[in-house]
Amino acid sequence: MPEMHDTVIVGGGQAGLAMSYHLRQRGREHVILERQRVAERWRTERWDSLRLQFSNNWLELPGRPYVGNRLRRICAFFGRRAIHRRLCGGD
Repeated sequence: MPEMHDTVIVGGGQAGLAMSYHLRQRGREHVILERQRVAERWRTERWDSLRLQFSNNWLELPGRPYVGNRLRRICAFFGRRAIHRRLCGGD
């Protein structure tokens, strides 16, 4: 990994992964900085009282179809190494 990057994405959540996907589609070198695992907060911080203002299908990522409304399935989806390769171009 080079020491200097033209583009740095801070955070490996939904927005960071989406940005990485679009930069990769445009052939832009970039790096994602994440202090924990990808989607860590989705794995460890859950609130029964949380209600979203939009339907679950808004939770999809670019190039990846919606995986359903089960939080465990969404977390498992984020845990796969394939998501890193597919969205970020990494190993």
